Amino acid sequence: MISERLSDSISKLYTVFERYKLEDFENVTCFDYGPTESELEGMRVSLRNVPFEVLAAMEFYEYGWDGWGREIDVKYFLPRFCEFIASNTSELEDSGGFSFFKYKLGKCLNPENGRWTDDERFAIRSFIRELLITNLATRTDIRGFIECAVAVGLPSAELREIWLINDQINCEQLLALLSELGYRDAKSKSRAQLTEFIDVGVFEFLYIDEVSGLQEFLRLASNLCSAKNPQV
Repeated sequence: MISERLSDSISKLYTVFERYKLEDFENVTCFDYGPTESELEGMRVSLRNVPFEVLAAMEFYEYGWDGWGREIDVKYFLPRFCEFIASNTSELEDSGGFSFFKYKLGKCLNPENGRWTDDERFAIRSFIRELLITNLATRTDIRGFIECAVAVGLPSAELREIWLINDQINCEQLLALLSELGYRDAKSKSRAQLTEFIDVGVFEFLYIDEVSGLQEFLRLASNLCSAKNPQV
């Protein structure tokens, strides 16, 4: 489902990123094998009409612009790719779809990331916020959305704000996610304890690539519960 506000954020992406023009479609580097003739044909139409099937075939498995998507590839297709994700949110569960946010948009919202201009960061931030607000209230599996937000560097304070917009709806889902990440007793915790987790920025640990990250998450959760709730 694409809400009116989410649609507006996508339109803003098209406006901001229209400065990027791509003509050498034969050299687009975000296909494993290709681009094929059918993919070339799909890319040569106007950006808003690039078929979702072509975007679904794209992969972005490398940080930076040296491979699996040059800067011009990523920034040209970015509005349409975000529209594709908003229309097909299950693609966030696919490693190819998620790779766009992890590897190419990774920490793009950090002002110190010189690969993005201020207006580009603002447009991406608006899209991610509306994607979360639209979907957290209606989806049963929200992990992909949270991981996407953490990957691009949405501050934990904004994640907290967005989460609490959907306050009653997703409490159990977040607790289940915490439990899945290793905090085995998470499902038994109260709403007050959940709020404490969010307030100390526990979202920073929700996208965990290394064992050390999981250990730090468990340490934080354990210390928080013992300090605030000695009976736990």
